[in-house]
Amino acid sequence: MELRETKELNERNESKIKELNAELSKTANELQEVNIAKIGFEELQKERESKISILKKENGEIKMNSDALNLQYGTLTIKHNKLEE
Repeated sequence: MELRETKELNERNESKIKELNAELSKTANELQEVNIAKIGFEELQKERESKISILKKENGEIKMNSDALNLQYGTLTIKHNKLEE
């Protein structure tokens, strides 16, 4: 009697182990997919941050050039007005 019960218990345990191993494998695969997606997202984020940094630098340079040109324009306008007087 005990031998049969032990055998049945072992069979149930083996069945449960197979279920849990399949679930573990599925979860591990899902984790790997999520990690791959995370790495892809992080790479895109780095590229965006790099582009933003470059564009901010270019924007600052353009503003400085614009300010210098506005100053030159103002100076030339004043000189022109004085010459016309």
